[in-house]
Amino acid sequence: MLRSLRSLLAIAIPALLLLLFGWVALCFLNRWDGMVPFTLVPIWAWAGLGMTGAALSWIMGSHRLSFFVFLLWLLTGVIASDETPGLFRGFLSALSAGKRPADLSPAGSGESRPNRLRVVTLNCALGNSDAAAQVRQFAPDIVLLQEAPSERRLAELAYDIWGADGTLLRSERCAILARGRLSQIYTEPVTSSLCATLRIPGGPEIDIVNCHLHRALPRFDLWKRECWEALSGVRVENRRLLRSLLDSLPERGNRVPRIAAGDFGAPPSDDIFRLLRNADYLDSFHEVGRGWGNTFPSAQSLLRIDQIWSSPGLAPRSSEAARAEPSDHRMVVTEFSVE
Repeated sequence: MLRSLRSLLAIAIPALLLLLFGWVALCFLNRWDGMVPFTLVPIWAWAGLGMTGAALSWIMGSHRLSFFVFLLWLLTGVIASDETPGLFRGFLSALSAGKRPADLSPAGSGESRPNRLRVVTLNCALGNSDAAAQVRQFAPDIVLLQEAPSERRLAELAYDIWGADGTLLRSERCAILARGRLSQIYTEPVTSSLCATLRIPGGPEIDIVNCHLHRALPRFDLWKRECWEALSGVRVENRRLLRSLLDSLPERGNRVPRIAAGDFGAPPSDDIFRLLRNADYLDSFHEVGRGWGNTFPSAQSLLRIDQIWSSPGLAPRSSEAARAEPSDHRMVVTEFSVE
């Protein structure tokens, strides 16, 4: 009897895991708002669940279907995970140099970066000025802060980085600091997200969107109706907010490059990023990032909710995530070529 049960489970478990695979694939391909609790869970976590179940099934009956299901989930986790490209590039970089890419080296070398633009985004964790001060080490040209410190602290930081060439704009919770002259376009009233135009001396004019959207993270109470309603509602609201920010930018075609960055509150698997892809923006870390790009929470960094996107005219060259103690987020640093 026990042997028959083990044989049955050895077939039933991988069959159920195949059904789960099909359902997860459908959810990630379609990104339905009603299924957002499924797609907020990273694909590598689903792959880990599927591989564990297949391994247990193999122990029970050594059925070849278990091996096939294990391999299917393994390949899915490796190929479809957002983290894979950055880890692969980081591995190749470590083999060739064993150190941080030269074009993202900290300040102090006096290096010249002609036709380059370095952008940093960081959630400062309730206005922590010590966290914000850590952007200086990367000698940025543009800094986007969420939960920003006081205007006095920001003015000091801008002067420390750029001297008299520094400028800043601050809303209730967000700030943009840069080398050049900033002109405010729009402040979103719900989240205080900022839109501005930057004119860099001797450089290009750039439209900038500093996003601080509502938090939409995986939850473990999926049996509750409130969980589904809350996460679906946040998805719909964040899509509306991001659309309003992008629509606030002046109509310029592709004549003026644009940057949309900040704390998007959700990992790249969320459907809100379809708005940016449809507008021809590129996710800089996905394109060129090296290493572990996840940014939240800082200590474990399981989710990449802090991102930097760019429109045509700014080509990402290097990107990475870096610790910014004592913030609960990591900062994202991206260097672009100005085309």
